[in-house]
Amino acid sequence: GAIEGAIQGEAEEELRRRRARAALEEALAAGAEADPGALEAAMEGAAECGVDDAPLLERARATLRRIRAAALSSELASGGRDVPALEVCIDEARASGVSEGAIQEA
Repeated sequence: GAIEGAIQGEAEEELRRRRARAALEEALAAGAEADPGALEAAMEGAAECGVDDAPLLERARATLRRIRAAALSSELASGGRDVPALEVCIDEARASGVSEGAIQEA
């Protein structure tokens, strides 16, 4: 009864955590070529499922920062004439933790 239900609930939770962790590792495998939206979604999924792996999560945040910084640099290199796209790049860079100094430098 209750014990079996609790065990099954824990097993399902562990399975969700493993899936979320695997999805995050898969998104990270692409490195700098990772799709930032997919990486963010995988990070959110991992957080929601209670994935407790600080090094993995920090690697994901660092990768996202690099992707956002590269997108900002790329937008600026193209002349930055598309102001809305440039603003989106700046907002995304800030949101993912790219330092203000690095944004100003770009």
